[in-house]
Amino acid sequence: MQNKTVCLALLAASLLLAPFGNEAAAQQKAATKADALAAAADKKANRIYRSTPEGEGALTEQMIESCIRLNTEVESSYAAIGKAKEQFDALNKELTDMGEHLKSAKEEVDRSGNAARAAYDAKVLKYNSRLPDLDKQLDQYKKMVKLYQEKSDKFDRECNGQPYYEDDYAAMVKKMGRGM
Repeated sequence: MQNKTVCLALLAASLLLAPFGNEAAAQQKAATKADALAAAADKKANRIYRSTPEGEGALTEQMIESCIRLNTEVESSYAAIGKAKEQFDALNKELTDMGEHLKSAKEEVDRSGNAARAAYDAKVLKYNSRLPDLDKQLDQYKKMVKLYQEKSDKFDRECNGQPYYEDDYAAMVKKMGRGM
């Protein structure tokens, strides 16, 4: 009987102290979390970051953000080059076909009269008036390719394969909505 009384007393005591034990566990958990945050802050304080985009150390968060923006620009430049090339190729094909047609029509015009000559000359004028458009598109395309190459080279030099801290990168991906 005495054992039952002792067991009941211990059980009652443990039930009365249980809320205090949970509070102690919660305090311990909070202390552990605070220690982990302090350790992470200390670890972050000991990091070695770059002072320039091409320097030693890891990329800073701002540099990672710049790299993500630059990569976005490189990708959009590449897409724009593709569209410009399609437009140039279409105009070039149109003018090539028109030139071929004019060559074959010239032989007929030489054998025909003045009415055919006037129509032919009008087509030649139209063809010649479109040539500057082709030159302008070619120049624009070349400028776009040059700008793309410069941005791509800068990305390769300053961003591609460069060291960074994963948590810094994750923070920038979250902020920007995309990565490099």
